[in-house]
Amino acid sequence: MDIRQVKISDIQEGPIRHQTLSDTFVQRVKDFKQALSEVELTPLENTLENFQRDMHPERELKIWERMASTYQWTIIANPGLSLLEKKDVLGVLLGISVGSKDFSHIKNLSKDKVDAIVNHYS
Repeated sequence: MDIRQVKISDIQEGPIRHQTLSDTFVQRVKDFKQALSEVELTPLENTLENFQRDMHPERELKIWERMASTYQWTIIANPGLSLLEKKDVLGVLLGISVGSKDFSHIKNLSKDKVDAIVNHYS
């Protein structure tokens, strides 16, 4: 895989590949968005449209559900996290979901907390 930097303005959205999403699928999206509501602020309509553009929306949804589950576990296991810490929890989860193993950019969570999140997600 070739990784390169591009300007955000050069990124184009893919086409709508799935004209409709089942009611069950939409409810699952609503559920994971509720679990992440403090830190993931994309409007539901945009999120659903992104799934419509995805080649494999079911696979992508399962990733988001796993992130939401791990996020909730982390919040319960670490009561009193600040909003910045919670945003970093999501940052770690997003990194894991794309295969990152470098979390040195995470500034508001200890290495032990980051490791616990990675281990729980795995």
